[in-house]
Amino acid sequence: MAAKESGKKLRTFKHPGQFFAVAADLSKEVPIYIDANLGDGIKGDDTAQRIHSLGFHTVFLATGYEPARFKHLKFLAGFIGKEPPETWSKR
Repeated sequence: MAAKESGKKLRTFKHPGQFFAVAADLSKEVPIYIDANLGDGIKGDDTAQRIHSLGFHTVFLATGYEPARFKHLKFLAGFIGKEPPETWSKR
C-alpha cells in the first residue's frame, strides 16, 4: 500500500524462484529489498548474494536484527527495517 500511495511500482515474490524466473527481464538498476528470513530454511542473505551476482547492485536486506549481524556482507547496499523505505514517502 505504501508503494502505491507514493506512486512507486512494486513487484513482490513469495519465493526466490519466482524472482529468478523473471530476473533477466528486470533492469539491473531496480532496487531489491529482500527479507532476511524467507521461510522454509531459505536465508535472505544467501539469496541476496545470488541476486547480487546476477548484476543487481542495489540489494537491501530487510531485517529486524541489528545490521551488525550482517556487516560481513559487503555486497549489500544497506539494511532496512520491516517498514517501507523512507524514500517511498517522498514524491
